[in-house]
Amino acid sequence: MLRMLCMAFSAMLMSGCSESEPSIQPQEDIPIKVGVSVTDDGTRATFLQDDNVTDYDINLSAYKEGTSGKSYFEDAWYTYTAGQWRSVSESAYETYVWPRNFALDFVSYIPRDLEHVQTGVSGVTYGGESPHLSFDCDLPMYECRDDTVPQSEKNQEDLTEFMYAIETGRDAAHDASSGVTLHYRHPFCKITLWLNKARRCTIDEIQIAGVYNKGHFTLSREDRMADGRGEWVPQGDKNNLMNIAVGKKVPEDINNNSRLAGPFIMMPQVLPEDAKITVKYTPTPLPGQVGVPEIGEAKIVTENNLTTKWEPGKEYIYVMTIGNADNEIVLSVQVVDWIYEGTTPVDVE
Repeated sequence: MLRMLCMAFSAMLMSGCSESEPSIQPQEDIPIKVGVSVTDDGTRATFLQDDNVTDYDINLSAYKEGTSGKSYFEDAWYTYTAGQWRSVSESAYETYVWPRNFALDFVSYIPRDLEHVQTGVSGVTYGGESPHLSFDCDLPMYECRDDTVPQSEKNQEDLTEFMYAIETGRDAAHDASSGVTLHYRHPFCKITLWLNKARRCTIDEIQIAGVYNKGHFTLSREDRMADGRGEWVPQGDKNNLMNIAVGKKVPEDINNNSRLAGPFIMMPQVLPEDAKITVKYTPTPLPGQVGVPEIGEAKIVTENNLTTKWEPGKEYIYVMTIGNADNEIVLSVQVVDWIYEGTTPVDVE
């Protein structure tokens, strides 16, 4: 009888210990290895490539798989050294290991230092009831330099772009050997202004007006499981986002069927009905005459133009005919994936 009581008491102790154990238990001998890719996605940023992304540190957090939001680790600082991505704690390296009893969702962004991000990103948060990544954006007029510019002429600041990644349902059984590859995506879109043709004139100034340049971005686990693009919510007032001083003569400085301005990084959004492109130009006067500036404008969203929104990872090429017989601006748009190579419009007439 005494033996049975002892056994029962021991069982109670074991049960109590089991209940008090934390639900997160590390697998001590299996470190979490991390890899980075920015070129596996069909659309991507202009400069960050797999061969130069190692110049920047990344921010990484991990959560229990699913919607519980239970943190495994947060705000880890990873840097590339000695041929691998390693976590840094103050001045020492540390190693995170796989939990033994559940899978992980990973949330990450690059670069970790937001002070040098040209696209006005701030207030990055992650975690919560459902693992997510969110941030605010106050986007300046930012011309993203194209890959046609030689690498030696690119300013290092121009290469610093903001990208994000969420990887879900990863575990030691499947990822211990190969590691977890973080597939980064670009949250912005790209606008290029292209000249189809123009009468002889000087193109003085171009303005893109009536659109938003401030907003809040959220990418949830559910978004990642769907298309991975997240959601943009505009904030603040619509404004004259861009005033572009051009000062180019046609055809002396620029020919027909040529890039007029850009490309520019823009905030994705549903385009307001009053969004427009305005062009100030001065027709070339006849000898003895003085040129008088003309102003023409074209709405970005029209009845026969189905492009009503700017989406992440896309390039929008606005093709303009300036100063036709009626002194008006004729505008069309082409939508392509934002890829690394410079883009030329097709079927321009």
